Amino acid sequence: MVRTLIGVRREGAVECRTGAGCVLWSHGDNRVLLVAVGGKRQMCIRVRDGTVRGKAHAAGALRYLAAIADNKATIAAACAIQLLIALLRDGTAKGKTDAAGALSSLAVNDDDKATIAAAGAIPPLITLLRDGTAQGKSDAAGALASL
Repeated sequence: MVRTLIGVRREGAVECRTGAGCVLWSHGDNRVLLVAVGGKRQMCIRVRDGTVRGKAHAAGALRYLAAIADNKATIAAACAIQLLIALLRDGTAKGKTDAAGALSSLAVNDDDKATIAAAGAIPPLITLLRDGTAQGKSDAAGALASL
């Protein structure tokens, strides 16, 4: 089933891609497997090149994936940090919220803390903390606290 859903995520209609992604990323057992089969790369591509909605969904997927300790270094190494910071600056409210949540999850790793801070995450996190939705403010506060 996982391979079928991954295929839909890569080549299906936009509506199907979103639904398949929700099924894949929301089940904890899939999260380590998805990183192992290249899911993080696909999500980084979607954060960079996707539609407005696709970018937000990809950030949400990276947020779920980064919740697993074994995935953190792999996601950070896939240039996700810079892409998440760009989404944090320029995305929709949902995209900014999920980007902050993903950065918060990644920031528990000491090496990633330095990378996140050096890449310029602090100013847009402060902006989200001040101007974001309730969830965005919460996620921004969590990311800042982790840094």
